[in-house]
Amino acid sequence: MIMKMHSYLPKVLVRVSVIVFVMFASCDDGFDTMNIDPNSQSVVVPENMFTSAQLSTASHNESYLVAVVQQHSTWNQGDGTSAGTRYHTDWRHGYFNSVYTNQAVKTNKILEQLEESPENINKRSITRILRAYQFHRLTDLYGDVPYSEAGEALEQNYSPVFDTQEFIYTDMLEELNEAAQALSASQPSFGSGDLFYGGDIEQWRKFAYSLMLRLGMRLTEVSPGDAETWVETAIAGGVILTNEDIPYIMYENGRAADRNPRAQSIIDSNYGTPQDEFNFLGGKIAKTFIDHLQDTNDPRLEALTVVWVEQGDGSYAYDNSPELQRGMEQTWTAYPPEFGEYSEPHPETLLRYDSPMFFFTAEESNLLLAEAAIRGWYTAETAEEAYNRAVREGMDRWSLYGDGYSANILTESRVDEYLTENPFLTGGSFEEQLDQISTQKWASLYHTDEYEQWSNWRRTGYPELQGVNVPGNHTGGEIPRRMVVPEDEQRFNRENYEAAVQRQGGPSWNNLLGRVWWDVED
Repeated sequence: MIMKMHSYLPKVLVRVSVIVFVMFASCDDGFDTMNIDPNSQSVVVPENMFTSAQLSTASHNESYLVAVVQQHSTWNQGDGTSAGTRYHTDWRHGYFNSVYTNQAVKTNKILEQLEESPENINKRSITRILRAYQFHRLTDLYGDVPYSEAGEALEQNYSPVFDTQEFIYTDMLEELNEAAQALSASQPSFGSGDLFYGGDIEQWRKFAYSLMLRLGMRLTEVSPGDAETWVETAIAGGVILTNEDIPYIMYENGRAADRNPRAQSIIDSNYGTPQDEFNFLGGKIAKTFIDHLQDTNDPRLEALTVVWVEQGDGSYAYDNSPELQRGMEQTWTAYPPEFGEYSEPHPETLLRYDSPMFFFTAEESNLLLAEAAIRGWYTAETAEEAYNRAVREGMDRWSLYGDGYSANILTESRVDEYLTENPFLTGGSFEEQLDQISTQKWASLYHTDEYEQWSNWRRTGYPELQGVNVPGNHTGGEIPRRMVVPEDEQRFNRENYEAAVQRQGGPSWNNLLGRVWWDVED
């Protein structure tokens, strides 16, 4: 089981990792605002380390995936590594390195520090849930990765095997099940050291089962029997239904380490100056996304997007009028003449430093319940009931931004109007209903969980997105299906890497069109 493992450290990063282990207090993960003085610690304090592990897990995001799922676009492709539609093989390998040298390092150290005893059962179980969250993102991005032998680099094992994704998924699901069942109301938790829930074990239990629901549903095309079993187990355990139980961290507009890292990333990469003539990476919101929101009269359009309008004195002010919003085509490879007229992220929501970072949402779990219902795996309510609750919770969640800024836009009456105009397709075919559920997830998770948007599209094929074959494209215009294992890993763990390559179909595996195990959607 994963709780017996330790994080894997590539050979070239061992020195960095040792520093993390021995001097973890020097990490700039927002400790000041958490009233923690890590510099005074000579040993791992689980509560402090858990805070740092949560912040580290939040700090890394693959924001360029928003362009892959066609919600952002950029004309300035540069060398192909920027966000956009060039689908370049030099995509960053940040998440791979982040897990093995930062995120999982900390959760591993917590598990090493906490003995297997009744008084530690909640702390260990919560840590195991967080680790499953870290590793499921990793394997969904890369496919087979080091897992069962991960963490032996400090013992001079620099060549861990690549485990199959099938094995990894089985283990993660079992981990979540064991951890959720082990949580005990009679034992202590992390308390204020837990930024998600303040140590509330019942909310952690719901998070564990919700994550199980996500992972179980991921198996629908490759192992439908196992998918049904795990989905039904998760539902029976109790999943997140409302925003009261969602895990998130609320950030502050202070020093860089205290700011929402997702907002910081998109500001730094593109939107640092209102109505920049070019934007750093030439980015705007994509036509595919804007058109969808306009076609469905989605009130989220006003809460999420703006156009910057010149005021006559050289200054600009944003305008979020729905009719003014305009998405940029993803086929541009030169500066568009009407660049200034395209929509950008809303400064009162998506660009706020003092905004929440979400790790799971109520709309996702409810949409998964809706899918379970159309598959016949969930009978407590109809798919329509779960779908409608997903829409309501998803729109209400934006009220957490900016002291409820979006609550004045996404009012109950407007949500009612949206559902009236876009009712659940109760008489539709299975594929029509799956399309509607998946497209709602794609729209709802905009700049909330780009990992899940991409993964769900790969699994279901919905919404129906069309790749763009611009010059320099490395996939012939096909939307990527996976990320590329870093070159350092290929070089220093070559034998095990090559074995994974051959097992998954030969040299074609480690490119952007190679499929992960559960991705068999045509």
